[in-house]
Amino acid sequence: MEDPRWDTSRFDVDYWRKFEGLLAHARSLGILVSVIFYTDGARPGSYPFARDLALPSQEELLYYQYAAARLAAYSNVMWDLTNEWHLFRTMDWVEAVGAYLRSCDPYGHPLSVHGCNEFPFRRSAWADFAAYQSWDEDGGYAFMLHNRHKQVETGRRMPQINEEYGYEDHYPRGWGEDRVAPARNAESRRRIAWEIAMAGGYQTTGESAANGLGGWLNGLGDDSMTMLQGYRHMAAFFESIPWWTLEPMPELAGGNMCLAHPGQRYVVYLPEGGRLQLSLPAGHFRANWYNPRTGEATQSKPGAGPGVLTIRAPDRKDWVLHVWRDRLG
Repeated sequence: MEDPRWDTSRFDVDYWRKFEGLLAHARSLGILVSVIFYTDGARPGSYPFARDLALPSQEELLYYQYAAARLAAYSNVMWDLTNEWHLFRTMDWVEAVGAYLRSCDPYGHPLSVHGCNEFPFRRSAWADFAAYQSWDEDGGYAFMLHNRHKQVETGRRMPQINEEYGYEDHYPRGWGEDRVAPARNAESRRRIAWEIAMAGGYQTTGESAANGLGGWLNGLGDDSMTMLQGYRHMAAFFESIPWWTLEPMPELAGGNMCLAHPGQRYVVYLPEGGRLQLSLPAGHFRANWYNPRTGEATQSKPGAGPGVLTIRAPDRKDWVLHVWRDRLG
């Protein structure tokens, strides 16, 4: 509809109550919800406020203030100022709305803005994490490691998140590089998720509901959707260790993807198995191979330092080597 005749002086209370119900249910399941304010300028009639302003109007700011007043009390809320800001909004608009929403939220929920493969708000006081959209392998290890380093250079650390790197079985035509199946199957998404984690980053993902029914979020998915099974194994692995103490240190593993707390713990991801050399300091260390496809761990030979631990993966599939200091050694 070109002109749905929006009334920006009033809010649809029933809709907001429905959204509050969604947040409450998600909270009961331990799920965080990214509240994305939709400002897609490419679809006529989809947004009630003026799109051609360099700064937000008072009515638009009221929209964000109302959202904070109703939703900020939910502990599982994260704010995302808009989708694709670089296509429909100016940097000044983002800065103004980001600062305003921050001032409206007494609980300080995490706040960012969804955009592209650059995040020009690294130093902005309102931004709590850097959000990117970089699809497929281009948004994997090298991309996220580069952005992590750029953030560190500012002297202001914040999480780096690739919010959109392609969905399970999603093959749009005319954009998205016109990829075809099985380029974005569950296996490829799982591998990229591991790459992002090994760069010290985070990711969000989803499925395309290509079966015509829907997906996990509406309960209408089917057995063809398997991506989150692999993600469950990744989450279980990192939740079993103090992951927040680890830093990307590929130089300790011959350039391989490596997270480390030097002298205490090492995690190395090998996308195609193979032989690995890991530099260890003095001490005794235990090790196992974690299968990211099944979630199973197999004990490996222990190592001792100082020196180089040389070890080979069980086969040419992807594997995770986990090495940690043996407190009894």
